[in-house]
Parts: sequence; C-alpha cells; structure tokens
Amino acid sequence: MSVVEILVSGNNPNGLRIIKLAGWIGKAFVIPRDDIKEIKKLKEANYPAVYFLFGEGEADKPAAYIGQTDNFDRRLNQQSISKEYWDFALVFTGESEIDVQYLENLCTNYAKKANRYEIKNSTGTPGRNISDFRMVTNNDFFEKIKFITSLLGYPLFQETPKEQQVSDIYYFEDVNNKDAMGRGTLLPSGEFVVFANSKSRIKETPSFTGSGPRLRKKLIEENIIVPLDDKSYVFKRDYIFRTPSAAGDTVMGRATNGWTGWKDKDGNTLDQNLRK
Repeated sequence: MSVVEILVSGNNPNGLRIIKLAGWIGKAFVIPRDDIKEIKKLKEANYPAVYFLFGEGEADKPAAYIGQTDNFDRRLNQQSISKEYWDFALVFTGESEIDVQYLENLCTNYAKKANRYEIKNSTGTPGRNISDFRMVTNNDFFEKIKFITSLLGYPLFQETPKEQQVSDIYYFEDVNNKDAMGRGTLLPSGEFVVFANSKSRIKETPSFTGSGPRLRKKLIEENIIVPLDDKSYVFKRDYIFRTPSAAGDTVMGRATNGWTGWKDKDGNTLDQNLRK
C-alpha cells in the first residue's frame, strides 16, 4: 500500500498539483500548459528535473516528449515556445539526489520499449555511468516515476500483455462470412489491444467515414495489417487502440460499438462483464 499526498494549487483540481509519496525523496508536479506561469512560485523551480510533455499524437497514439534539465522553470518556458503539441507537463525532481541525465535515458528506453506513446524525442541523451550507490537511488526514483505516471492515467511505461498471459480474451467475429475475427483484451487504461493474427475485413461499408478509415489506412501503410487473401487482412503484431470501438471498427471495416461487439468465450459482452 502506498500513501500519496496531493497538494492542489488555488483549489483547482485541474490546475497545478504537487505529489509526494511517503518516504520518497522526490516530488512530482503536474503542470497544465496554461498554468506554466505558476512554476516561478515554487521553491523547486530552479531544481534539476526529468520531465514529460503529454499531448495529442499525429495518429492514434498520444504523444510524449521526455527531457531533462538543470532548471525546470526555464526549460518548460522554452518548451512552451518551441513545441506546440503538449497540454500537460509532468515534472520529477529530487534536488541533488537524482541524476537527471541517467533518468532521462532510462525513461526514454523504457517508454520506447512499451510503445504506448508516440515518443517525440528526435534524439536522447546517451546516459552516463554512475556509481553503484547512485544507481540504486536513481533506479528506485524511476520506479516512483512509473508508479506516479500510471496513477495519473499516463501508461507510458506499461508494456502490453501477450495473448498467452491474458485470461479475459474477447472476440469480434463477422458471423456471416468469417472475413473478420478479432481477438483482444481491455487494458486497465481503458485502451484495447488486438492480438497478432487477428483477421480484419477488407471491405468497408459505404457509411464508414472519418477517423476509422484513416486509421485503417495508416495500419496498412505501416504493415501492421497486411492482406491475408482477397477478403481479409491479418494483424502482423499486437496493436493497441484507444478504445474498444476503435478496435472493432478496424476489425470489421464499419462503425461499431466495441462495448457490445467484443464478447468473451461465453458470449458475454464487455458491457455485460464490466459495466453491469
């Protein structure tokens, strides 16, 4: 069990927030872009920090930028001018106890491995060698970063479970002609992963417009779904969709309600199992 303290600035639950964990040397700051001017009021404003910028990605994934700085007030103000896409910053500082260059490298590598976000870094710091003693401290600090990012609804470091590790598998099938058969599961974040070797119907309905066809086109261009025969695509790897409905749309080639379309082996829908 963890004890989490959250200090809300100005009684605005959507504004600047300061987060502490019992027994932890660090602090986390949730900073909406519109409240960036509030940073100057913090005594930690000129501390070294590792920080994350979160916003909308160019396609179906949210975007994240991972950086480090010796003064996070100055750096976030610079990023507010140079980068347009972000809405929230999440900043971690531990005064002189942390090595921000080591942490930035660690965070970037783990985030890219998890592949949950569109990582906006063009390059990253190479990291550096630190003593075994400092490595223990910084690795523990990284575990707190992972915990707090997940707690706040940013599953940046959460790797997707493999199909053989999942007990609650759901299916979405084209019962008329078997052109589509998706298999997947709902993630704790509310996202939905469709597993490799699922089938997606090639033919789209005339009423299927908007973001659904654009996402299918992107998946085809990136060889995530490839032709299996003249009626079906096949997923070459697991793929995370933002919602069960987005996953169902791609599998079926039409607009769907994923909460009623995805069913377990007993025929119960996501809605019946998780909402009723």
